[in-house]
Amino acid sequence: MSLFSNLIDDTVLLDPDPVPVEAALTRHRHLLAGSAADALATLVVEDRTLAAIDRAAAATTDPPIPVTVINTGGAGGLTALAGRSMHQLAISAVDTTLRDPGDLLGNVARVVAAARELDPDIAVHVEIPYGFGWQDAVAEVEAAGLQGLIRMSAPARQVAEQLSAFVEADLGFVADRLPGGRLTGLLLALDALIDGSAVGEAAGLLAADDHDHADTTRSWGEPQVARIRRRLQRVRTAQPELLLERLQHRS
Repeated sequence: MSLFSNLIDDTVLLDPDPVPVEAALTRHRHLLAGSAADALATLVVEDRTLAAIDRAAAATTDPPIPVTVINTGGAGGLTALAGRSMHQLAISAVDTTLRDPGDLLGNVARVVAAARELDPDIAVHVEIPYGFGWQDAVAEVEAAGLQGLIRMSAPARQVAEQLSAFVEADLGFVADRLPGGRLTGLLLALDALIDGSAVGEAAGLLAADDHDHADTTRSWGEPQVARIRRRLQRVRTAQPELLLERLQHRS
């Protein structure tokens, strides 16, 4: 696996001012057929719009599109999703959020039980609220074989603390809504935390500019890439074409 293989999720349909579904599907398929397609992972959709998007995708005879589904119905939503069948969308992963901050561990247990009804090849990403007991919830999510999800729009110190906990637990995770498509800062911060750096140093690295530090990540060897990608499963952006273009120039 290269540093960027199967890395980018396309969140264009979650944008506050989204493009029409048909246009989004056409653009996504164009990216899948492009020279940097190896870096593209899934199209992210909400469960409430899943059926409509599947119908729109079925208007063509193209291969099914891998999608990540955002579950809006808690543990019960995962159970409902397990019974749904798609025509032109292939569910690759599901996002779910812990909704009970007063009982995060109990919430994890309910999610784990519901996730057992999904196809075992579907990854489950769990967003863990940053609050009392969240580190214990991280450990439970890892023990259950699920993955984490982190909002990159949170303050840098909070993001760095969460990254540090994920590294400590050896928990694979998704980095949601990468600011400005900026990737290098996340890679450098994650690499530093794996090496034992302090949270404050990692928080500073999160702001690293792609252009100024591209040579650093380009020089990483296979062992360093492997330890990064064991943790970093996906990054998400509403403008994957811009990030794909940058990655092409760095390869």
